Amino acid sequence: MTRAILILAAVLVSTQAQAGRCALLENGAIKEFRVFDGACPNNPAGKPQFKWLPAPLAAVPSYDSEAQVLSGPMHTIEPNQVTQSYSVRNKTAQELDADKVGRVNAIADAVIRALCNHENRIRTVEVKPALSLAQCRDAFKALLP
Repeated sequence: MTRAILILAAVLVSTQAQAGRCALLENGAIKEFRVFDGACPNNPAGKPQFKWLPAPLAAVPSYDSEAQVLSGPMHTIEPNQVTQSYSVRNKTAQELDADKVGRVNAIADAVIRALCNHENRIRTVEVKPALSLAQCRDAFKALLP
């Protein structure tokens, strides 16, 4: 079993090393990407609007998702290849604030669930029907100014 896994891994690594990612251009715009064994195919005969170019994958840069935003991949058509790139930028103050609001909302949701659970325990002791989560949310909304 282990030997079969090692052989499979070796085949995959060698296939990736030999494979070439190519972009098919139609009238100068990227139509699709394909992976071929070896180089890109020849351009289609009698169809000058189509052209194959090498399109190697770029490494995705590391970034801090709490403070930065990753954009991409972006593709640039050059005379002999299509390059792929990524960009990383710092989050704006508005994006950082929106992240905080999202976390506060998640905490509020957990608190409402816990309080609803607690209320239903009390209602069980009082022999009253349990409230649904939607009913608990409505009750909390009614308490807001």
